[in-house]
Amino acid sequence: MKLGNDLRTEQTQKLVMTPTMIQAVKILQLNRQELLEHVREEIMDNPVLETAADSGEEQNAPAEREEREERDEHSDLDQLILDFAENSGLDDISYKQNSFSSDRNSMYENLADDRETLQEHLLVQLRLTNQDIAQKWVGEYIIESLDENGMMTSTAEEIATALKTCIDNVRAELEIIRGFDPIGICAENFAESLLIQLDYIGEADEYYEKLLREHLEDLAARRVDKIAKSLGVSKEEVKHMMEVIRGLDPRPGSSYASGSSASYVVPDMELIGEPGSFEIVPYGDGTPKLEVSSYYRSVLRKAQSEKDSEVIDYLSDRVDSAVLLIRNIEHRQQTIENVTRFAVTFQDEFFEKGVKYLKPLTMKMAADELGIAESTVSRAINGKYIQTPRGVFELRYFFAGGVMSADGGISSAGVKSHIREIIEGEDSAKPYSDQKIADMLKERGMDVSRRTVAKYREEEGIASSSRRKNI
Repeated sequence: MKLGNDLRTEQTQKLVMTPTMIQAVKILQLNRQELLEHVREEIMDNPVLETAADSGEEQNAPAEREEREERDEHSDLDQLILDFAENSGLDDISYKQNSFSSDRNSMYENLADDRETLQEHLLVQLRLTNQDIAQKWVGEYIIESLDENGMMTSTAEEIATALKTCIDNVRAELEIIRGFDPIGICAENFAESLLIQLDYIGEADEYYEKLLREHLEDLAARRVDKIAKSLGVSKEEVKHMMEVIRGLDPRPGSSYASGSSASYVVPDMELIGEPGSFEIVPYGDGTPKLEVSSYYRSVLRKAQSEKDSEVIDYLSDRVDSAVLLIRNIEHRQQTIENVTRFAVTFQDEFFEKGVKYLKPLTMKMAADELGIAESTVSRAINGKYIQTPRGVFELRYFFAGGVMSADGGISSAGVKSHIREIIEGEDSAKPYSDQKIADMLKERGMDVSRRTVAKYREEEGIASSSRRKNI
């Protein structure tokens, strides 16, 4: 055996995030309420930031302006700036902070669901892990891609492609997140979620795996004899397995607040007009309109003319920070508008005819069309809502997988609508089996397997044919 040192060259893929990129990503992923809160915090931290409404109120408040001018006339302006840096004590700043909070924004704050969301709960745990920024970014993408039950909406391969990283990085991050609370998240379906939970409590084995992957309907119908024969175990062992499974949670993320369960939602965009001539506009007041205070601009110019380096350094940093925030908010709005316009145009038949006409649409299709990354599309649609003539929808609703049909394709939501329609029209004494429903869908031009019918039926909360039977 030979010991020694040597040099070797190795190629690796890594995500390098600059501070500017990190803030842009953070701003884009915020929903409307989170953005408003973030802006309030920034205004409190940065004296040069103000809303457009603030500057308008200053013009209509001569008494306030005269008071400030009188104070400035009788004090050392430079020293005042330095004092603020030490104790945040400028009166006119508190005035601006208070004026930012309008009655309408306060109303939305009071109505919003203040429970912790699944994504918030998981992101807190992610930040506590000992990982670099690039790997945590992969984790954030995975977490933001989970549905309200904590299930995966993208495969590891799709995530790796979207983030332009190797699949091993994604798989490693998935294993880390699957160890977070609640146990059972990041599964492809609820059967896999139950297997993850069984593994956590030390019960997982080949019998449980076969039971959950091959005998779900038998499990729901409590066909103990059939399961025991198939697994080669006793009836008592099957009953024990059933009791263990009943103690698990097939939807581990459902107990947390989510966009779909919130009673009050503030949309980002609004769809107005008629099908074929829709116009997409920001909802209500749109995003906060921020600007750099003209007052502090004049202070900075004065400091520059007097070559006061301490004041220049202090204010220049804050002006740069303010400008960056303003640009990132504008970029967020433009990105959401672009993605929304693409989705609305693509799904035009849905707005005219209903959910059955919702077509399969992937984030990759939008990314390719708009010339942006899939991860950007994901952040732009997650937690963002649009007010339409058919109601309020999360933008993610329009990005759904689907199946082939005679017309080219139909979304999973459209297939579910057909399944529900078929079941509602069945004879309760002779309910249709999943295979029969699959055959009926094929007659309607949709090539759907029995397994897919069962999956969609369960996601819609519809019982199996044996449990729907009403003699």
